[in-house]
Amino acid sequence: MRFSILVALLLLLAFPVKANTSYLNPDAELLGEVNGETLQGTFDQLHKTIEEDGKKDVVLRISSPGGSVFAGLIFIQKIEDMKAKNNARIACVGDIMVASMASIIFESGVCDERSLTDRTVVLFHGVASEASGKTGNIQDELDLMRRIDLAGAKIVATRLGITPEQYLAKIDRRDWWLSPDEALAVGATDYVIAVGVPPNPRTPPAPKVEGPETAPRPAPAQPPPAPKPAKKKKKRAPVSPATKPQPAPVTPAASPPAPRPPPAARAWEFVKRLANDPRAGAATIVAGLVTLAVANRRRFRLK
Repeated sequence: MRFSILVALLLLLAFPVKANTSYLNPDAELLGEVNGETLQGTFDQLHKTIEEDGKKDVVLRISSPGGSVFAGLIFIQKIEDMKAKNNARIACVGDIMVASMASIIFESGVCDERSLTDRTVVLFHGVASEASGKTGNIQDELDLMRRIDLAGAKIVATRLGITPEQYLAKIDRRDWWLSPDEALAVGATDYVIAVGVPPNPRTPPAPKVEGPETAPRPAPAQPPPAPKPAKKKKKRAPVSPATKPQPAPVTPAASPPAPRPPPAARAWEFVKRLANDPRAGAATIVAGLVTLAVANRRRFRLK
């Protein structure tokens, strides 16, 4: 455990990591494919900064997938001559991609100081060609490609601290990709720049921590409110059966009066009373019979 911690500390001391924004405002840029037109534009920027403005410390940003080997070698020669003439110093910052011929420029004498952003990839590989023709022509093309590979190997191996043969062995029939940390470990860069990430606008701000001077004073303690007296329930006086109101008695409905007998029946009863009454004379009985006849005409009607 102690050995691992010691190794980690040694690596941090040996391979420092920068955290700056020099790649955002470079004095000159090499962007896109490496060819005559692109390199001429980069050369003009460096010439104006060094020759015309007289600036000695220059920042060159490189972000390129590579391109022409011969155009790149000529560019290296011209920039090295300009630096020597004006006693200038160029700090190169590789960003996004430093590949193929761009990686050779990055490792050449153009760059006095080399930095890579932590979002960059580096690629070393051999020369590519589309040779065609007779066997002799193809063989001549292969010999030229080996010489170009050796020229690039001498440039890169010097900065990596290895021999050209060791470098050629690493790129033999394969691409050698490196992350910023891997490039730092093998000596392909001097620093790694941590690219700052802007804060997310949707992230809520952190709560403000108030110090003892800015913290609000606590409010004085208030006495507890006095308890409210409990309400007494009123007791109802008991109601005696004598005083308790009784429901009113239900009076039965009066029976309807007996129906009155018809006139004929009344007249007949009257005649019978007269007949039984000894005080009634013959005239009185005849009058009763007449009344009965009138009351019940049908009984004495002749058929």
